[in-house]
Amino acid sequence: MMVSFLSVALLPAFKLSIILLLQNPWVTGAPNPYATGSENLQADGAGNPWVTEPVSADNVEQVIFYSEAVSGDVSFHIYLPDAYAQDEHARFPVLYWLHGGGGGIQGIPHLRNYFHFHMTNGSVPPMIVVFPWGLPLGMWVDSKSGHQPVESMLMDDLIPYVDNHFRTIDDRKGRLVEGFSMGGYGAARLGLLYHDRFAGFSMLGAGPLQLDFVNYPHARTPPSERAIIFEEVYGNDSLYFEAMSPWRIAETVIDSLPPDHLMRQVVGEEDELLIMNRELKAHWNELGLPWQYMEVPDIGHVTIPLLRHLVLEGEQGFYESAFGNATSTSSSPSSDEKGALVPFSPVLHQNYPNPFNPETTIRYQITESGSVRLKVHDLTGRLVATLVDSWHEPGSHAVTFYDPGLSSGLYFYSLKVYSKVYPSPASSMTSRMAAPSAPAVRTRKMMLLK
Repeated sequence: MMVSFLSVALLPAFKLSIILLLQNPWVTGAPNPYATGSENLQADGAGNPWVTEPVSADNVEQVIFYSEAVSGDVSFHIYLPDAYAQDEHARFPVLYWLHGGGGGIQGIPHLRNYFHFHMTNGSVPPMIVVFPWGLPLGMWVDSKSGHQPVESMLMDDLIPYVDNHFRTIDDRKGRLVEGFSMGGYGAARLGLLYHDRFAGFSMLGAGPLQLDFVNYPHARTPPSERAIIFEEVYGNDSLYFEAMSPWRIAETVIDSLPPDHLMRQVVGEEDELLIMNRELKAHWNELGLPWQYMEVPDIGHVTIPLLRHLVLEGEQGFYESAFGNATSTSSSPSSDEKGALVPFSPVLHQNYPNPFNPETTIRYQITESGSVRLKVHDLTGRLVATLVDSWHEPGSHAVTFYDPGLSSGLYFYSLKVYSKVYPSPASSMTSRMAAPSAPAVRTRKMMLLK
C-alpha cells in the first residue's frame, strides 16, 4: 500500500486532532439555546488539508479561494447578516472568529445562531462574521518549517480576499479578531501584532499562554501530545514559541498600540487554562497594558456557556465599541467613503467597559454640525455629570466618564443633538442655542460596580 508524503506529514496532527475533538468545547450539560444538531461535522478528508466540508446553516456559505502563501486552495465560511441582503450598497465591519484546537467546524452553526440572534434583537451591530480554517493544530502561526503558513494565509491572502469580494469596511476600524482556546491564543497574538489591521481582539478561554510549551504543568493537553505540536509547528525551538506568544508580543508592541485599541481576556474559573490566563494577566499588568480581564464563575473550557455569560453581563457592547462608526452603513457610498461611513442620525454607543470601575468610555456620532449635550443621571433623575456641552462637527467622538465619588448602581447617559442651528464663526454658544430645533435624543444605561 502506498502512503502519500502529505498523509505521513499530517499523521501527528491527525492523531492529536482526534484527542481534541473528544474534548469537545461545544459540549456541555447545560441547555444550549443555539443548538443546531450539526455537532458531528469533520474536516474534509478528500486530500487537501486546507479545505473542509461545507457547513449547512442559514446565512452561511463556504468559500474556496487560492492562497499564495499555501500555493493552493483554502476554504473558509462566512456569515452575512440579514441587513447585507436588504441594502446592496451598505458596507459592514467584519469579525474574524478563530477556531480552537481540533478545527471547530462543528461550532460554526452554534456561533451563527448566537450572532444572528443578537444581531436580530439589536444587542450586536450588523456585521459579517468570517470563520477561517487554520488547520486542526495550526496554532494560528506560521510553522517554523514553513509547511503550515497559517498566519500568512490569513493576513496576506484571506483578509484581502474578503475585502475584495464582499462589502466590507476595508479599514482597521472595520475589523475585529476573536477566538476560543487555540483561537483565543491566535486572536491575542494577531490582535496585538497587527494592531494596524484590527480595531481590537477578544480572547476566550485562551491557551497556550505559558512560556514553557512542553513541560508546563497547568495545561489541558498531555505533554506527549504537546511535544507533537511543538515539533510540527514550532520546530522544537523554545525561542520561536516564545517569540510567537502573546506574552512576548505584548512586550514589543505596547508602546505602539493605538489608544483606542480594545482588548478583552475572558476565562472560566473552572477552566484548566485558568492558571496560565492569570499568569498572563499578572504579566500584562506589570507592562501596563490597558485591557479588560474577566473570570467567569462555574464555567469550564466550553464556548457557548462563556458567550452566554457575556450576554448576561451586557458585554455585547464590546463589538459596537470596537467598531465605532464602522458599524454604520450608507445607502449610496462612493469609493472614497469606503471605511469611513457615518450614520444618518445621531448614534450613541454602549459605554465600554460595562459594568465599569472606576472609568468608562462613551462613544457617539453625529452627521450634521450642531450643539451636542451628553449628560449622566442616576435612577432618581438627579444630574450626576455634564460630559459634553459644545458645538461639534460631523464625525465620531468619545469621552471618558470618571467619578470616584459615585456609589455602585445603575446610571443613565443621554445624548442630545441640536443639528439645525448654524452659527456664524464669531457667534457664542448662547447665540448658537437661541432658536434650536427639536433635539435628537439617545439614551443608554450603564452599571458602576465597585
